[in-house]
Amino acid sequence: MRQDRSKLGRSLEEAGLRSEYSRIRMQPDPSTAAYNVLRQEVRPRRLDCLNADRRQYVVIWEFQVNPEAKLAFEQAYGPAGDWARLFSRSSDYRGTQLLRDTNRPGRLLTFDHWTSREAFHQFKQTHQAAYDALDKQFEALTRNESLLGEFESLSGSSASPAPSLPGS
Repeated sequence: MRQDRSKLGRSLEEAGLRSEYSRIRMQPDPSTAAYNVLRQEVRPRRLDCLNADRRQYVVIWEFQVNPEAKLAFEQAYGPAGDWARLFSRSSDYRGTQLLRDTNRPGRLLTFDHWTSREAFHQFKQTHQAAYDALDKQFEALTRNESLLGEFESLSGSSASPAPSLPGS
């Protein structure tokens, strides 16, 4: 595929169509992993899950993943995985983070970011059947899973501002 692009590029350049060559050269190669990532539907608004200026609601789960299921787990529970796609049905979903414990192999945490507690619980109520189906589909990937809790951020809230330091 790359050789074909190089030949095409030389031909287009010789014909004075350099801009056309640049456009074609920028198209992703379907045989690469990057192409597969680019094909996934990712909503850019989801990238604001770490925006400290907004109040957020975060649901944190802990998993002990079966060693042979590591890749499948990461694909299902990662930021562009099956759970994130389900959650994306809601405009109140802000993104998912997947964290791996560097000291305990197989221990992973998910952080699912929502605009509010109400939004998350409304989503679960509305999509309970799909939620339960995914939960059942992926239960064999883990030895253990625990809800660590549901947390609300303090940033972006109406809390009083931090006191200023002397001399500032």
